[in-house]
Amino acid sequence: MFFLIWYSFTVVTYGTMVPAGIFLPGILIGCSLGRMVGIFIEETIIREIKPSTYAIIGSAAILAGYTRLSFSLAVIMLETTENVGLFLPIIFALVVSFGIGGIFNRSLYIGAVRSKSIPFLVENIPECNKNINAGQIMSSPAFTLRECPTVKTILEGL
Repeated sequence: MFFLIWYSFTVVTYGTMVPAGIFLPGILIGCSLGRMVGIFIEETIIREIKPSTYAIIGSAAILAGYTRLSFSLAVIMLETTENVGLFLPIIFALVVSFGIGGIFNRSLYIGAVRSKSIPFLVENIPECNKNINAGQIMSSPAFTLRECPTVKTILEGL
């Protein structure tokens, strides 16, 4: 029931144009999953751990899994917790979740950008464009603008 509430919160906030619309639910879901793992380890394996540490690492791993943020996310998590001792566990969790997420799907943000038909540069150059020079596709002579052009001049150039 608990996760159903968080997932429905994520579905509601995903399409809204508000700050932290998808980031905050990811932190909350990751914290709850990480804390559950921490409590499980505390109850069954090692008694001297802090489940809150696992909550922080879990939130970083969940966010890295669907956003593909790497070191910027590590910096955000370290600034939030003010605990430099968590740097290596967070980096390890980011690397693992980044790699596993890359196997199964693309970043959630790439899908959102493509669904809104926003131009997006891909990492790889298409084969048909690898041997094209800028001189082959630009018009000649080059059209230039003065320092303070008029709208009419810009429209004529376009």
